[in-house]
Amino acid sequence: MAEKMNAASMPAVEGGKKSSCWKIGIIVLAVLGVLFIIFIILVLLLTKGVGDIADKEMKALKANDYAAAYALTSSEFQSTTSLDQFKSFMQQYPAMVSNKSYSFSERNTNNNMGDVKGVVVGMDGKNYNLELQMIKEGSDWKVLNFHLTAAGATNTTPQTQTQTPATTGTTITAIMVNDVLGAQGVVDTNRNVISSSAKEINATVYVSGAKEGTKIGAALIQESPQTVISQVTRDITSGGDRIYNFIFSSKTGTWIPGKYQVYSEISTGENNIIEFTIL
Repeated sequence: MAEKMNAASMPAVEGGKKSSCWKIGIIVLAVLGVLFIIFIILVLLLTKGVGDIADKEMKALKANDYAAAYALTSSEFQSTTSLDQFKSFMQQYPAMVSNKSYSFSERNTNNNMGDVKGVVVGMDGKNYNLELQMIKEGSDWKVLNFHLTAAGATNTTPQTQTQTPATTGTTITAIMVNDVLGAQGVVDTNRNVISSSAKEINATVYVSGAKEGTKIGAALIQESPQTVISQVTRDITSGGDRIYNFIFSSKTGTWIPGKYQVYSEISTGENNIIEFTIL
């Protein structure tokens, strides 16, 4: 009789274990879900500041309130760019001051630096990629730099379009321009606007996977009329991740105001380009 009772009770015990496992699993999933929601909320809170400033900047520009937009820029930006220069610069990019809509899809912060990326739809119906680089001054986020490019734009040389080979493993990851060098002797902060009275224009090219025995060149180009102001070529004497600095000096001591480019290319075909304005 005892054996029958024990045998009959076994399924009930097994069912209880399965029920407990299901409950534990549901609790674990619920906890993970709550943690994920908390993580998302924290990310949004941490990046809310840069997003708010980017939104205020775009609204001020759209309202043609250049003083308010200028007030949202960093002290470093204002030290080299006056309000009048800022206004002239912005008016060269109609999509910044007159657009159908804009939206931000990415917000990032890293200590006192941040950036906001999104898309602007111009009055011409074209999409433009927008990036606003931010810096934290005290407790406030400020706009350090702007970068606006046509969506899907490709890099071109003054003569022909150059496609970057996908098999070399070499990449020009970035080009930065500035009229002054950073503490390490290279450009570590990009400037979209440089004064026409600048003594020189420094361009630092960051290369990943450089190949020994190849060459790298950089050219300073005035966009209108399209003119190569100066170009320099150097040997790549060692492989790996490398940084190359190019210095362009004005023969007259001043620069003609307008839009400029620095175009860099490696002898194996990799290339990149950056645009900036001289005022």
